[in-house]
Amino acid sequence: MLKNHNLGKIRIAQSFKERYKGLMGEKVPQSLVITPCIQVHTFFMRFPIDVIFYDSDYNVVHIEKNLSPWRISKKVKNAQGVVELPAGTADNVGIKIGDKIYFKGG
Repeated sequence: MLKNHNLGKIRIAQSFKERYKGLMGEKVPQSLVITPCIQVHTFFMRFPIDVIFYDSDYNVVHIEKNLSPWRISKKVKNAQGVVELPAGTADNVGIKIGDKIYFKGG
């Protein structure tokens, strides 16, 4: 099922350093894409997040909602990357497994 979910501005973490840091130490929830990525942690984070795992075709293959600080997500072997969102965003915008992720430049 294809849906258009406007998630606003999203930062992309591609280098090892950017992927490692992720949202650690941030004071307010942000949106972040981490690629490549098959698993995330929330160590040193101050807030819960929703984690949207997508495959090489940008299809949503797994969703972890409200992942609390100091937790480790499930390892999703067929994931190509993740979108980390403020907790509740997945439900608020209706993101479901099978949806397609689109990124716009800008």
